[in-house]
Amino acid sequence: LSYFSNPAATAANTYTMLTTADVKFPEIELENGEKVKLTHGNYSNILNTSRVRADRRKAAENFYPLYADHKNTIAAIYKGVCDKNVAFARSRNFESSLEAKLDSNHIPLDVYKNLVETVGGNTQGLQKYHLLRAKYMNLVGDYHAYDSRLTLVEYDKKYDFEEAKRLVLESTEPLGEDYKTKFQQALENGWIDVYENEGKSSGAYSMGVYGIHPFILMNYNGTQDHVFTLAHELGHSLHTMLSEENQPFNLHEYTIFVAEVASTFNERLLLDLMLERSSDPKEKAALLQQSIENILGTFFIQSMFADFEWQAHQMVEKNQPITADTLTTLCEKLDEKYYGTKVFTRDQANIFWARIPHFYRSPFYVYQYATSFAASAKLYEDVKNGLKNNDSEPLTKYLNLLKSGGNNYPVEQLKLAGADLTQKETILAVIRQLDEQVDELEELLKEI
Repeated sequence: LSYFSNPAATAANTYTMLTTADVKFPEIELENGEKVKLTHGNYSNILNTSRVRADRRKAAENFYPLYADHKNTIAAIYKGVCDKNVAFARSRNFESSLEAKLDSNHIPLDVYKNLVETVGGNTQGLQKYHLLRAKYMNLVGDYHAYDSRLTLVEYDKKYDFEEAKRLVLESTEPLGEDYKTKFQQALENGWIDVYENEGKSSGAYSMGVYGIHPFILMNYNGTQDHVFTLAHELGHSLHTMLSEENQPFNLHEYTIFVAEVASTFNERLLLDLMLERSSDPKEKAALLQQSIENILGTFFIQSMFADFEWQAHQMVEKNQPITADTLTTLCEKLDEKYYGTKVFTRDQANIFWARIPHFYRSPFYVYQYATSFAASAKLYEDVKNGLKNNDSEPLTKYLNLLKSGGNNYPVEQLKLAGADLTQKETILAVIRQLDEQVDELEELLKEI
């Protein structure tokens, strides 16, 4: 089977070439006369920030054909990806391609099934949020996907890096003195490459170096979002530090399945601190919307994508046709299941199957974003309630998770910490969090 690894990657490589090397980005003219090449970055920027609705609409209408005009080719590529996964699973005597993918980290099928079914059955908060947006933007009956990402309040406060450091450090107070001391060590000893520079990689990440310490790459710009990015990456770094201090080299590396727990836990700590400190309704609304969008993007959307991948692979396993039409029908049904039919106005068929690189390059990967987020939310609830009731056990269990590295299967590690991903309650922790934040945002918007 090892001889087939290179030819089996042909479909994924073809998708990459078609959607990156060979893509021709259109140019559009904005209402102010400015001409913009509609790259992925510029497209996202317009939909996220432009207050000119005609520009958002034009961007969406011109970006859609990048994938729609090649939908039959992309569908054939995706069928190749699914065929490969099914063939390798069957050759190794797995019941399905999903079970084959879950096997390497010993993830029970019940974890995947629990996530997809629980999230898919509890989308009321997601739909309520978009209805709230439509009402606030005076777009009820005419609310489109290109309206769904714009920030609701104009809030552009900037934080210098020293202020950001103080905020994220103070937010870790509930995790104890040892954690806070290590956190300060990471902040003050030159481990962070802070600002954008010529020739520097974009984005942000934390990289562990066993026996030394983690390094963090950032491109800090002073926005609220980047303050949270700092908290996020330091969450990874502290996870790495605690793991390396307590595990030998061969067991120190934690899996992707648990990697996002500490980072999102720290973001929640920072959110609580900043909300508590603020008396400005606009700042609170901006904070809540950022948190809500994070829940939607990391948890709900990734769960929907996980549902899609599972159903698409089952179609191949049952010898059902995989075409642009069948994949689009599947996406449309999932769109209706998650977003409902009462808020969005749809002018074009939903073809998200054609534009998500993970489907082609890393099948059955995205569900881990959602499970990590769910585990983090459940552990955060436990720790917060424990501290309120003078019970230190949940905090001890959480810190033990960060110290455990890769010394057990990831599902077992999370279960020992208090987050059993085979149970609905763990998934419902995020759904409760979304419901509470949407209600709070609604009250703030009334005030504003």
